[in-house]
Amino acid sequence: MKNKVIEFLKDYEITNENVETIINTEELDFEDAIDIFEDFFTKFSIEKENLFDVNKYFYNFGFFEAIFIRNFGKNKNYEKKTPITVSHLIKVAEKGEWFDP
Repeated sequence: MKNKVIEFLKDYEITNENVETIINTEELDFEDAIDIFEDFFTKFSIEKENLFDVNKYFYNFGFFEAIFIRNFGKNKNYEKKTPITVSHLIKVAEKGEWFDP
């Protein structure tokens, strides 16, 4: 399962071989995060029920704020999100349902 999840994430150019890589960084576009996780849940037949709230885990920055963060570093004036790692997604895929990291 580990290799399947890593290969899936590589298709989105958001990971390397390190299972402790954090997926939900400030640089990941909110709409991209939604697409990635919808595809992940479908591909791995994950039961998410209403347990997965994209707003809980991903940053939804405005256009200019996102450009600033990408070009000039991380802004310290926002609440940090609970990290989702590759390792966590592997466990979710193995279990077949979403659970909080």
